[in-house]
Amino acid sequence: MDTNIKKLSESILSDITSDVSIVNILLKTKVLAARKQDKELLTWVTYELNGYSEAPPAYRIIDAGVKVDIYHGFQQVMGFTYPIDMVKDEKIRDRISHIKIYNPITEIEEMCKRDDSESIHVNLPTWIWYHHMGHCINGNIERAYQFCNLYALRNVLVSVKSLLIDYFLKLANDEDIQFNSLIKKEKAMTVNNINASIVHTGDGTINADHITTVIGDGNTLTREEQKSLQDLLKKIDDLMRSIDNEDYKEIFTEIALEFKKEEPSKKSIKRCIQAIGGLVNGIASGVIANQVTPYISAALTLL
Repeated sequence: MDTNIKKLSESILSDITSDVSIVNILLKTKVLAARKQDKELLTWVTYELNGYSEAPPAYRIIDAGVKVDIYHGFQQVMGFTYPIDMVKDEKIRDRISHIKIYNPITEIEEMCKRDDSESIHVNLPTWIWYHHMGHCINGNIERAYQFCNLYALRNVLVSVKSLLIDYFLKLANDEDIQFNSLIKKEKAMTVNNINASIVHTGDGTINADHITTVIGDGNTLTREEQKSLQDLLKKIDDLMRSIDNEDYKEIFTEIALEFKKEEPSKKSIKRCIQAIGGLVNGIASGVIANQVTPYISAALTLL
């Protein structure tokens, strides 16, 4: 390996394991890719820095829940957590369960610095909730949107760093590296390509203009995973039980119903747990939030 490339790769690895901005890490990586004439790596870094115009990698696809604002006469129910399983059309159900992130990595990094109580909101097109979601609602849906907490967005940064670590470790061992093959190690997925961009509105939420979907395999839980998750969820519920919050109760009920199925869905349970994580800091005291958060993190690692 060229001495200059070796020194630069060691420097980048050191930055990754330190508290260095992901943008600065990628800029260094771009220099290395150019010197090494690695077109695959250079193309990937350029997309991450500038944003994706076409389908982004699987690690930029985030599981999401759905909420609706309902009007029934003079009554209003704002932010009701919609049971996605009630959507009859499988393609629509899959479509509204995920958000695809096209933004440049610098925007993602800045959004991830915000308070944990903030969340990502993505408005659903009118035709989706008008034609596919109103049949189980007592009233009229006036707005529907996807939601996901910032933990999921931070996982994008973690995935980028993980890919770079894999690359530079292989480089250090003088292995023949095809960078695209590292990305393809992500689970094979079929993606319905719809553009999405996220904008922070300053009111505690992050809004995006469009939505997307991903359909994946490996989505069922083993018996061991089910038991471990149920143990963690019991601990979460024991702590949260004292808080009278309807959103939490609805999410936890959705998890309980999922576990009653013959093959509980990982993605559905993960989405619900992420939603609980988003609620915790907003509705729980500091003591309870500090106790619940480690259990939520542990549960997500199983998914």
